[in-house]
Amino acid sequence: MVAKKEDFGKCKKIPTKGKPKMSYEERRAQMEWTFKEVAHVVADSIVNPDTKESYPLSVIETAMRRLYGSVRPNVSIKIQALQFILAFYWISYNAYEPEKIRVIVPSGEVLRDSLRELAIDIELNEVDCHGKLQMVMTVDLDVRNAVSQLTEQERLKDAMWYR
Repeated sequence: MVAKKEDFGKCKKIPTKGKPKMSYEERRAQMEWTFKEVAHVVADSIVNPDTKESYPLSVIETAMRRLYGSVRPNVSIKIQALQFILAFYWISYNAYEPEKIRVIVPSGEVLRDSLRELAIDIELNEVDCHGKLQMVMTVDLDVRNAVSQLTEQERLKDAMWYR
């Protein structure tokens, strides 16, 4: 970068210790440059397993914005790229795989129908003589949180009842 003549003399006082003060625009430009560099390192490093080609830079930048939001200025570009690659592969391989979970609820008759609707496949679905439901089912990753919330609410209701 080359500075213009009128830019000289603007920063008259620089602290004797530390780095010179940066304006908002300079900081934003540096963050954007770091972001692009991390994206380029990632693009050079990973390959789409389906097509055996590298991912487009726009796909990587969009995924980075969703996962990271922004880059960290005090961490090296290679470390940030490695962290993103690990997160990207974990999400790309685990986001679409159904997961098998086991649910045990004290008052199971109440939740039985709602849990059936959320499940992809049910391997075990039984209620014992005390009304305790035990299910082993396959669910998607986003549905797992809904199952967890449903069962937790029912457990709290049941726990409050016994107090």
